[in-house]
Amino acid sequence: MIPVAMVVAVPLGLVAIASGLAVARWPLRWAQAVIWILVLQNAVVIAAWRATGSDDFARDLLYAKEVVIAGGAVVGIVAAAREARAGRLPALMWLVVAFGALCALWIPISYARHEGLEQIARGLRSLVFPVLLLAVGFLLVRAHGAASTLRATLWWTAIVLGVTAVIERNLVPLSFWLSIHLDHYWVAVRGQSAAMLNGGLPWNFYVPLLGSTVRRAFGIMTDPLGLSYYLLLPLGLAAVEIARARLEEGRWPRLAVAAAVAAALGIAFSLSRLPVAIGLLLAVAGPVLAVPAPVRRRAVGLAAGFAAAFGVLLALAAVTSPAVGTADVAARAPVDLGSESSHAATLARAENAWPLVTGQGLGTAGYLSSKFLTATTIGYEDPYLDAAAQVGLPGGLLLAAIVALAAVDLLRVRGPARTIALPTGLTLGALGAGGLISGQLEVITSLGVTWLFTGVVLARPLPAGVAGTAPDRRRAVALPGRG
Repeated sequence: MIPVAMVVAVPLGLVAIASGLAVARWPLRWAQAVIWILVLQNAVVIAAWRATGSDDFARDLLYAKEVVIAGGAVVGIVAAAREARAGRLPALMWLVVAFGALCALWIPISYARHEGLEQIARGLRSLVFPVLLLAVGFLLVRAHGAASTLRATLWWTAIVLGVTAVIERNLVPLSFWLSIHLDHYWVAVRGQSAAMLNGGLPWNFYVPLLGSTVRRAFGIMTDPLGLSYYLLLPLGLAAVEIARARLEEGRWPRLAVAAAVAAALGIAFSLSRLPVAIGLLLAVAGPVLAVPAPVRRRAVGLAAGFAAAFGVLLALAAVTSPAVGTADVAARAPVDLGSESSHAATLARAENAWPLVTGQGLGTAGYLSSKFLTATTIGYEDPYLDAAAQVGLPGGLLLAAIVALAAVDLLRVRGPARTIALPTGLTLGALGAGGLISGQLEVITSLGVTWLFTGVVLARPLPAGVAGTAPDRRRAVALPGRG
């Protein structure tokens, strides 16, 4: 009889090999596929779970995205080694290498501390996979026009997510989720506690608003936060492109407009506070800073219009949010009262600084490790502290340096590439600062695409005929066909 582990491992291994071959041969198509995999994963897994009735198959399918990324990462590591030997690896990639090496060093240390392999793997995934995506984007997805092509892909995903968010929240009744036994899915497949479910949805899918308990949109994403954080980058890119096309060419770019409206709807209907604030920043600051000085005054007026439109969508989301009652959801868990308690717990834990200096091992903090932790040892609401808690203070500092250097490099880009680089840098910078009160930078389902796209834009893969605009050409990797 074939062992169950072999039945699972062989197909996933083949997927990893296929992913590595694909990113080596068709890096741009690989990147587009990864984007759609991260967007559609939740809907596909639920559909497969319903079709097969198998909890095990659905759980195994959840690992597909990690396996695809891991296959691409192996090729990226080989490319990094080749660039390092040739003396062409820039400072940012050396930080990524140092961070990855530090995490790898902690694998045997964590095992020696009697941590299980699953706990180590979960900690490693939450720490390393985001920066691996950054490196893959930088080192491998380097075709001319890659950033523009992937920007269009992001806009199409934003349209899909925004539309499904509105439909899901306003037209799909709560009874539907119970009718398909989604409560069982959350417990048996996703590992949620039954005590934290309200009806067929987790507790944080609801929020108090205007004296009522209302539903938050999640569309086809895993949760409302995942939806709203994912949509920030498409929104920022669309806002800048609309301003550029309108002010310099006198036209409205239809795809960018549709993506901006859909992304703003998704963010607003998710009722997520930090993404709403970042979304407003991107809609206002991006158009003003990205356009040339001669048209900047007109850009201010356009940005004010964007902010007003975003405000209207927020108001629409608030007044149309479906109110639910205890009888509607068979409530057993509290609704999401905000993240103040998580922030307070983070501050309380951070008072004991020694674990943040020495590190406690992979999987001892971070959102993926919650099943191994207790209420008093749960991770920090901060990716930098989560990294420090697992691999020591150098890990937290390296992660912060990677985010800061990438954001600064993007914000310093000038010329035609600025319309893509600046909103990407603003998004990453805002997320990096927001990381002090939110752990979403660790979550690849919501921000993995942002990490990947950041790497692509940093590599300056511009359309044919457009000169590179790196602020420091010594930092740019000398890639074939790029001069």
